[in-house]
Amino acid sequence: MKAYIGAKIIQAEPMDLFTFTETQVPARSLGEGTENAPGYKVVYPDGYVSWSPKDAFEQAYREVSLGEVELIYGEEFITPGKMYPVVSSYIQAIGWEEGTLRVDINGATYEYDNVPREVFDKLLIARDVGMAFARQIKDRYPGRKVDG
Repeated sequence: MKAYIGAKIIQAEPMDLFTFTETQVPARSLGEGTENAPGYKVVYPDGYVSWSPKDAFEQAYREVSLGEVELIYGEEFITPGKMYPVVSSYIQAIGWEEGTLRVDINGATYEYDNVPREVFDKLLIARDVGMAFARQIKDRYPGRKVDG
């Protein structure tokens, strides 16, 4: 059998299993005594959401810089117009196309004009997307509600 190594960039935030189960998969049953297990909520590029135990996650992943994202994915990392899920308490997804940033916030979609690609890239990988949005986008670029 051959050995393989792969690389993918994900978004994650610390979250115990009980909180993940309550917020993401309420019907999932837990083994007794595991509900406070430390771990991470994980969001994959295709939008799939899962939970990983702390030790397994920290052995497999480390935080990456924007430079590393570009090194791994190059310009193909972002598909114009595609919405990318993000880890945030109120922002569900963001997308960018030809200077327009689209943001899904609590079921409504907003567009912000004249947002440079570099600003979108930094927002996409920000540790706290909501805070980065509030500081870098909300009052700096003209925006409007377009849906919801």
